[in-house]
Amino acid sequence: MVVSPIVVILALYACGTAGRDPATTEAPACEFDSCAETPSEPDGLACCIDAHGYGIEDADNLERLATSCQAEECDAGRYLSAAAAVCIAQSCGLPLGIGSCYARFEFGSSGPRWAVDNETEICDDDHLCGGGDILRVQAETGACSEIGAWLN
Repeated sequence: MVVSPIVVILALYACGTAGRDPATTEAPACEFDSCAETPSEPDGLACCIDAHGYGIEDADNLERLATSCQAEECDAGRYLSAAAAVCIAQSCGLPLGIGSCYARFEFGSSGPRWAVDNETEICDDDHLCGGGDILRVQAETGACSEIGAWLN
């Protein structure tokens, strides 16, 4: 059986999401951003950036940046805000889902990016169930890539 790298990444990601507390997420009640309704992806990107701007504010996302950055890369103001990332992901086709949506900053070998999740399945006990869609947004330019799914 051949396993693609995206399947492995999503499987590893799913293992890291167990027990996530919705109260600590970027957007506890995910709403569809009006910028995502623009006629084209470039229009949506421009609208999202104008509406939500730059700057990482969440303490967990700032910590993720600080543990991986060097020199000018450490300036949180050079990266899109979490709200802009969620908006951009929606304009690139990430569905609304049925629950919360999340934007998690990542800084790794592929550069700075946001992982934006929605929930398409919510569980009462928050253990070994739940899932949704995920889309990655480049943190400096807003380019969308790697749409997939996650399971808890």
